[in-house]
Amino acid sequence: MGNNLATRKSAIFVTFVLGLIGITCLIIGIQSKADRNQKKSSYQTTVGTIIGSESNSKKSSQINHTRGKTRAPIYRYEVNGQTYTIKDKIFTNSNIEIGKEVKIYYNPANPQDAFADTPAHLGNLLILLAVLFLSITALVITMNIPISDAKKTIFEGLIVCVMFIGFPIALMRMLPDLVLILKILLSIMILIGVYAGALLIYKVFFKQDFQPNQGDINTKVSDFVANVESNPTIQNVMRWVRIAGMIVPIVVLIIYVGVMVFSIRNGPTERITKSDDGRTILTEDIIAYSLNQKTSDVPKHFVCERTVVAISGNQVYFEATPGLEYSCITNEHFDIGEKVLWVEYYENEKNMVVSENEYVYTGDKTPASTSLFDKDGKCIINDAFVKRYFHTSSWEVISVEFVKMEGNKLHFKEKEGSSYALTIPQELGRYYENAKAGDEYYYFRFDDSAYALDADEYVYYD
Repeated sequence: MGNNLATRKSAIFVTFVLGLIGITCLIIGIQSKADRNQKKSSYQTTVGTIIGSESNSKKSSQINHTRGKTRAPIYRYEVNGQTYTIKDKIFTNSNIEIGKEVKIYYNPANPQDAFADTPAHLGNLLILLAVLFLSITALVITMNIPISDAKKTIFEGLIVCVMFIGFPIALMRMLPDLVLILKILLSIMILIGVYAGALLIYKVFFKQDFQPNQGDINTKVSDFVANVESNPTIQNVMRWVRIAGMIVPIVVLIIYVGVMVFSIRNGPTERITKSDDGRTILTEDIIAYSLNQKTSDVPKHFVCERTVVAISGNQVYFEATPGLEYSCITNEHFDIGEKVLWVEYYENEKNMVVSENEYVYTGDKTPASTSLFDKDGKCIINDAFVKRYFHTSSWEVISVEFVKMEGNKLHFKEKEGSSYALTIPQELGRYYENAKAGDEYYYFRFDDSAYALDADEYVYYD
């Protein structure tokens, strides 16, 4: 009697805890999804690109030294000519496809407030988790309420099918790029659920010997229930169904551990080497690891040294360097005057920026070793440069002379006399403060904008 009472109390406690977790997840998930849908109705959209990923380690967002962690994709997108980056809030063991395009919803009043249009968002995942916990709760309740074994058989079978079939299918639809090992494990769960469901249907509905000409319907139902309750085969099946339902959390935990082990063994590796002064040597392994790629697959790049000249929020500005962007958005903390290592990717990937207080580069992939610069150190302007630097393939270039700068407006003229005025963002004015009248520039005209590059730092090859 005492053991039965203790068992019943344990079942009530488990039911209460699991039900509370499930209801909490459901409420938060519905609220999160409603908030997301409301933002979708008022936000504008643009096309973003996956440029990298971030581990859930609390270390540097550009380089992580924790292996086997789940990762979240980083997206880059443009609004009104300004480039922004955001990181997904969901960390998973999915394969992250660099260069993949996704729809981005952004706040017109604050373009940095944005999110990617993916099914794997907080609301959906919490609702899915709520269904799992509430299913387990329903299973525990069904096992402990005073109803006939026949009804228990049906209810428990349906619940197990929901957990073993519905949960993995929903998860794979939300995360279509899951790593292969996780897809295999989820597929095994589905097969178990299908087998259990088919066996349940067969045992309950098809293996009974119905006699349609004997007795009324009530008698037939009573006989059917009696046969189900006394059938040792069905009782054995239901015992395994109960066991299967109770071990779902353990199965999920095993899947997670298996995926973590698979990620550690098969994911990108990061070999760290220290210099004599204790700084980490920036190697191909570290660069590849920051992109969640193997070293053999790291994109073409070069490394150069730059100096921080200004900081505005998470926008960091650097001294003018031929062929490189003036600034970047980063969550890293830098000080004005601090020297950094800038990793530039030929294919317009996300730039890696790390402090020289922590890293040192000893490799040979410097600007001088690339075909992007001539023997005098000038950046070569050609079609490839324009596509990489300006992100366009439609343009016109004119050789002009600098006249003067008024506020944030630059004035140029051609030798034949034609004049041009270029309005620049106020924060870029510092890069033209030392320009003198008569200095030669290349004036680029695009469909809806213009740009000027100093001929002392650039050379144009038609």
